[in-house]
Order: sequence, then C-alpha cells, then structure tokens
Amino acid sequence: MKTNSYSGTIKYLNENKLEFIELDCPSKKVITFIKNLYSDEPFPIFEHNHYHILSYLHFQSKILGVNFNNGSTILVIKDNKLIFFTPKSKDIKKLVSEFISLSSNLTLSEVCILNLSKYQLTGWQNNIQELNSNIIPRSKEEVVYDVTKLTNLSGKNFAKLRNTKNKLLIKRKLDFIDIDQGNIEKALGVVDLWDKIQGHKYKNKKVDKEKFVINTLSKFTEGDKNIKVQLVLSGNKALGVIIYFLIPNWNEWGEIYMAKGINRAPEGGMHGVSDALYLKIFEEFNNKGVLWINDGELGSEPGTREHKMRFQPVNLLQSFDIQIKL
Repeated sequence: MKTNSYSGTIKYLNENKLEFIELDCPSKKVITFIKNLYSDEPFPIFEHNHYHILSYLHFQSKILGVNFNNGSTILVIKDNKLIFFTPKSKDIKKLVSEFISLSSNLTLSEVCILNLSKYQLTGWQNNIQELNSNIIPRSKEEVVYDVTKLTNLSGKNFAKLRNTKNKLLIKRKLDFIDIDQGNIEKALGVVDLWDKIQGHKYKNKKVDKEKFVINTLSKFTEGDKNIKVQLVLSGNKALGVIIYFLIPNWNEWGEIYMAKGINRAPEGGMHGVSDALYLKIFEEFNNKGVLWINDGELGSEPGTREHKMRFQPVNLLQSFDIQIKL
C-alpha cells in the first residue's frame, strides 16, 4: 500500500490530533462544515456547495472535512493523490505549511489546492510567492444569469424563447417528475443517449460521473425542498434530466447543476427541449425569489457557448487551482 493512501492520511491526522469528519452523507454536521468554508465569499462559485461535494467530487474518492490548526479544508483522496479542495484559512502561510507537512509525510511531490475563487486568490498569491508554485485557471467563465429578465423574456431578442415557452411549457407538452428508484433507469438512459449524440464534441467523458451524481442526489436529497432532481417526459418518452438548487449561503442565488435535453427528432427527441428545460428552471427559481443563477462554465464547445449566450449572461465568475512543487 502506498504511503499516500487513505489510511496514511488518517494516521497523520490522528497523530497530529487534527479534527476531521467523513463527508459521505448530508448530515447537519457535514453540511455545516461545508457551508462554513464559503461563508465569506461574495459570489457562489459553481462547485462551492455540498450537493457537488457529496456527489460529483465523491466519485471514486474518499472525502474528509479537516480542521487544521490554521484553517479548514476538504481533503479528496483519489488515485493515490491528495487534493486540498477549497480551503478557508486563518493564516495562509501557516496553513500552507501544514499542507506541505501532510503531503511530504505521504511522500507526494506537490501540494494541489483546488478551486479558489478570484476573491480568495490574491491572498494566496501574496503568501506563496517564495514557493515553487503555479496558478492555473480552473473556470474562466462561469455564467451568471438574471432570473427576472429570463422569466419575463421581454424584447425581440427573446422572441424564439417566448415561442418555445408557449409551445412546450404553457401548452404542457412536457412533464417534470422527481427521479426515484421507479424511473432512475429512464433518467440514466437520457444520459447515455445524450452522450451518444453530443459526447463526441467534448474532451472529457463524464457519463459514469453524471450517472453517479443522479443516483446519489436522487437518494440524498429526498425531502430536501431546496433541490430538484427531475426526469423530463413527453408522454412515456424520456427527453431530459435536470438538477437545480438554491445555493447554500446565498438566499438570492440558484444553480443549474445539470440540464440535458434530447432535441433531435431522429434520435427520439423534440425540437426546443433544451431551451424549455432552462425556461422551466428560470420560472421555478423566480417563484422562489431567486435573482441570479450560476450555470457553470461557458465552455469551449461552440454549441454550448451559443446556447448559454442566448440567455444573455450578466456576469462571468472565475476560479483557480494552485500547484506547489515540493
């Protein structure tokens, strides 16, 4: 067993009397720990929430919430790698020293700090200048939408979207039902079909991760009124999957975590479904008093960029990773 294993990490934490918890379920203690990491942030970055951490980030990984002496972080242990995810510091220099100590003890060659917001970055840059570090853009353009604008859809630029809303939503061509064990296979089938049609356009294959997310969140969030994990149907035909939620710590913010629609009739889809999914989400968020939506990275794939730009983003957020060579 390699020294940078899960057991090696636990041994180090215990020997140094550091408090930690397993981040494996949405208990009150787990959610409180995660929310505290982002309590000082001015804007909600896409991955800064317990829904992402307990699903996508947990895929084939062990995850711990750790209180170091000089701050807190999420530790992700995967493939003999150790990742310090979204740390919150009391003293950055001293916290980095603790990260280096743990990583060195596990015979790692670098410290990987992931997903710092632009707001956090300046403080970290100023405190690691003397180290052999590299700052890497993680998300260059996280799209932010104005919910009121996208609910009202006023003006000629939104004419096509108004038509789609009338045709598919107002005329009730689509049904939105919560995903459970009775329909989970239909939902996973949508992911497979979407990947077959669209997946070749993307560098990273995420099918297994996305299925894990749907499975996990459909179970974890039962009874949670702040999130929807839904299958989209037209009659008995599955046309889409959506996951959206109110972002913890920000009462006026929501997030579109997943929105996959099958648009093309030859593949069993329906024209305009992808837009309709978004329009449904905008309407639901508006009813909950949400003003802003984070829709994640704008991306490099032309179709995705065109689709998201259609909703006229009002802001673009950024996040960064830091690598420190030991």
